Amino acid sequence: LLLKGCKTPVCLAIPSANPGFNARLDGFRFEYFARAGKKSSTMLELPLPEGETLEACQDLLLEQTLEKKKILNKLLKSDGIFSPEDRLTAFLHRVLQKAGVKKFPEIISCNRNPAYLAGLYPRPASIDLGAATGAELGIDELFRRISGGDSRADDVAVIAAPQLIPGEG
Repeated sequence: LLLKGCKTPVCLAIPSANPGFNARLDGFRFEYFARAGKKSSTMLELPLPEGETLEACQDLLLEQTLEKKKILNKLLKSDGIFSPEDRLTAFLHRVLQKAGVKKFPEIISCNRNPAYLAGLYPRPASIDLGAATGAELGIDELFRRISGGDSRADDVAVIAAPQLIPGEG
């Protein structure tokens, strides 16, 4: 978002059953703050009914939450949006289109699920949390051990290598 010149980004916060969900938001906000100097991003709470989570939320309710006037106005005033989940990003995109937005804010999504982002234009960038990279490294290590080669010196059990997959537009 900084490379695109965003000065008023928002982070979409929504109740989630995923214990790592808040870490995505905290990680983004920390990196933005660390790289942007004194600038910071704004947290935009998306209210769901008591006990409801993103994962169990019905599509219509998720869309209606994003369409609330107060929420939509804050989204339209921002020049950049961090969405911590691609499913949420797809609904965000739909709501912005329905609102007649001609120039979308820069959007960065998270969790890189191409099925949710397929057909979106401009397709937002998405942070790949490294599942594919970890799988590739695991397979390499397995083949190395099967062939009798030396195992990795660091013997890392879990590898996290988030990568930004650029969008279009």
